[in-house]
Amino acid sequence: MTNTALSLVPQIQKELEAIKKTENAHGQLCAEALDHAIEAGKLLNTAKETVTSEVVNGKKAKWLPWLQTYLGMPQTTASLYMRLATNEEFLFGHKQRVATERLSIRQAAALLPKDEKAKKQAATAEKKRAEKAAEKEAAAIKSARASVSPEEIVENLDVDEIFQVLTTTLNDDQLLELSNRLSSYLEEEEEETEQAESVAVSTLDRLKERYQDRRA
Repeated sequence: MTNTALSLVPQIQKELEAIKKTENAHGQLCAEALDHAIEAGKLLNTAKETVTSEVVNGKKAKWLPWLQTYLGMPQTTASLYMRLATNEEFLFGHKQRVATERLSIRQAAALLPKDEKAKKQAATAEKKRAEKAAEKEAAAIKSARASVSPEEIVENLDVDEIFQVLTTTLNDDQLLELSNRLSSYLEEEEEETEQAESVAVSTLDRLKERYQDRRA
């Protein structure tokens, strides 16, 4: 390991200690802590570039083992400070807001524009949330439908709604079969109606004949 990266360790530790002292004295909502975090991030960025450019035993040196060995700080914290340093110019334009609203280091980081990786992660998370919500809604609908009989569902719909449900749910073959079965049903109903009417007329005629016989 070259002396360049190792020489940065005391400076980084100094900034980390300054962050800790500032937050202990004034709380996490302190713009001064953000200044130290940005400085620490600059040093960490330089250290990472130095470490990852080295070759040890024929292999490229890795950043995370170095970070743990010489600084013992969490990767998430280091990445946060490094990102703040990379976006120092952007934060400078919001420094008044950071000071006025007394934003913490992480709250200030939330102001930063998302890089492509962060955007992709956010989009993936949002997609999963939407899918989970859709699954939950579908399960609720399924449960509600299971507690209601088909007759109860249909009787609460008008003809247009029934038509819409059928045409959007069934395929062409199913619609054709349904049409044929409905036609057959209506024909049977018509035949039964005609037969009923014929029986009624016949019965009425026989009653008239009996009445006339009795009068005679």
